[in-house]
Amino acid sequence: MYGLIHSVKLSSDINMGNINRINESINESLQWCTDAKQFSSNVEERNLNDQRIRMDDNDVEGISENLKKRLLELLIVDLASLTDELLCEILSIHGKLPEDYRYLRDKVKLVSCSNDTKWAQKGVLELNALRNCIVHNEARWNDGAFNEINDLCNSGVLAQIGDPVALSYEDIFRYKRAVRTLLNQASQNGFI
Repeated sequence: MYGLIHSVKLSSDINMGNINRINESINESLQWCTDAKQFSSNVEERNLNDQRIRMDDNDVEGISENLKKRLLELLIVDLASLTDELLCEILSIHGKLPEDYRYLRDKVKLVSCSNDTKWAQKGVLELNALRNCIVHNEARWNDGAFNEINDLCNSGVLAQIGDPVALSYEDIFRYKRAVRTLLNQASQNGFI
């Protein structure tokens, strides 16, 4: 996470470097982790069509801003997915079957939290609602997330259903702290 944020910052500082070399960078990336094939995929391999990627120096500012936003969305989705997976492991350790708790929301609500860490449980439920907006509703507020966060927060949601979800990088660090606290509670206190 830190490396990705730093890379985007550096890239923005130098105006994306030489944007006309983006194809060269993508082609180079095809040589990274080449030993990762563990099965013969049904998806055919094709050479990269360099003509399909068109950018010029006039697009740099827009590309940079879009990259920052998309990276933040990716980090939110990734944090929620990792939390789900780690809660499955902790459930198993505590003798519960993860498949009995299909959704992250169900697992989070099951964690036995002390009163002074309920904020973390609510925070991870917020994270899950935001993840669902990003993944299932083009990063826009939907009824489910709107209602869930309205129920969790004292101030309610300031956005309207259909508005883009607005996130900051401060949010990812706050939710990361909530996840860490919740996982510690699950490990120490188990589940209800």
